[in-house]
Amino acid sequence: MNWDFPLRYARLNRNNPYYLSLLQYMQSSSPTGLVYPDSLAYLSAFTHAKESVNYFGHKRITEESRKAKCNCWEVIDYISFESIDIIMDLLLDNNNPEYGHRKTLMEPKIKFAGVSIMKHNKVLAAAVIDFSD
Repeated sequence: MNWDFPLRYARLNRNNPYYLSLLQYMQSSSPTGLVYPDSLAYLSAFTHAKESVNYFGHKRITEESRKAKCNCWEVIDYISFESIDIIMDLLLDNNNPEYGHRKTLMEPKIKFAGVSIMKHNKVLAAAVIDFSD
């Protein structure tokens, strides 16, 4: 498999164990199928992103966010507003030896997704992606 990385990833350390494990994972995985936008997954992601601009994590604090939570998988990234940066960071799953973000993104049961990215008060951004089947 030969990936053409965007320029910002051209200097990625190709000996990084997370990079190497991603290559191996992608080579041994089957295609997962298309994922479609979903208004309920979006509402779930939006309400969580909106409330989580001051903290990190999956815990939903407000009643609005708890009510909007879909029966789903969720990933959160705090690196960028750019979709390619977010997806690459979640797929590499650097310093996460269990690869939870990667496994979620590659989950074959997922059929729908909602995405919301908000400015975070402590880092650049909070990107919440909620998925459902």
